[in-house]
Amino acid sequence: MHKAGKIAVITGIALIVSGMIIGFTALFINKQSEAIQFLGIIPVGFIVTLAGIVTTQLFPESDDNS
Repeated sequence: MHKAGKIAVITGIALIVSGMIIGFTALFINKQSEAIQFLGIIPVGFIVTLAGIVTTQLFPESDDNS
């Protein structure tokens, strides 16, 4: 589960960054409908990131070498 949490954090950060870059770029070139779609991805990215952080905290990385 810890590994799934790490993947969720990375995915969430990627969604936030891509949504901001593409969304604000679309705003500057006057494509409002596309901008709204990509800027709408940002809250989803925050939710995925939060879920990943909580997962990594609830399920610590196990040491199989012990």
